[in-house]
Amino acid sequence: MATFKRSLRWRAPDLSRISFAELRRLDMPPHCWVDGLDLDLEGKFAGVCVSWATSLGPDFRLEVEARLERWWRSLGGRRTAATTHATVLPFTRAGP
Repeated sequence: MATFKRSLRWRAPDLSRISFAELRRLDMPPHCWVDGLDLDLEGKFAGVCVSWATSLGPDFRLEVEARLERWWRSLGGRRTAATTHATVLPFTRAGP
């Protein structure tokens, strides 16, 4: 049986200066995972896609955005007016 997830694509200005070591410091809430990375044409970090189960409710997006913002600010970034997209995508869990 398919379940559903919500997905948020988060971008902020000047993410290309962030290293992958700094990306590993990103602390997401339980039951939430980094689903993908956006890279620019030069292969530099440009954004992150985070996903979570729809069963966590619509307000969970606010927690995800807050965690991303705290992480970005801890790296010296300014408050963002980040481009975000929320979509509901079908998925099936791999494994038992």
